[in-house]
Amino acid sequence: VFSKKYQPKYYEIAHGFLKLVCEKIHLQGEDISEFVKSNGISKATFYNRVLPRLRRVGMIKVERDTIIALESKRKFRPMKISLSKTFGNYLNKIGDSWLAIIDDVRTRKR
Repeated sequence: VFSKKYQPKYYEIAHGFLKLVCEKIHLQGEDISEFVKSNGISKATFYNRVLPRLRRVGMIKVERDTIIALESKRKFRPMKISLSKTFGNYLNKIGDSWLAIIDDVRTRKR
């Protein structure tokens, strides 16, 4: 997702975050903020660059729950992150398409 050669900082952040998600399976907002603070990462970099790309390629799933506080009527939308199978499914479909192309080419040659 992030080239180690051309985007080393983003690569290190994403690699460390995916290791954390693999260890804990589900992350809450507190876990994410602790990761950002403990690694000295800019919140803007993490939330605007790294997290959206990991989500877009299907490596993680981001869910939000809407909670309304009774006394103040304020809405809270805590984030919950878990691993997603979407990335693997994409790779399987690409592989299946490649095998179909090879089979098609081989049958035409006969």
